[in-house]
Amino acid sequence: MIEEHPFGQYPRIAGKGPGTPRPLTEEETMAATRMILAIEQAETSARRMWDGWAGERLAA
Repeated sequence: MIEEHPFGQYPRIAGKGPGTPRPLTEEETMAATRMILAIEQAETSARRMWDGWAGERLAA
C-alpha cells in the first residue's frame, strides 16, 4: 500500500467528496503553508544548484 504524503490530509479535509468537508483550522493552515514553502524552497535550491552546475559545464 502506498503511504500518503503528510500534506494529503489538508485537501481531503477541505475538499469536496465523501464525508463532511470543513474549513482548516488555523493550526492546519499554518502546517500546510509551511509544507508548501519548504517544497518551494527545496525546488528553488535544486534549480540554483543545477543552473550553477550546468553553467560551469557549459563554460568549460
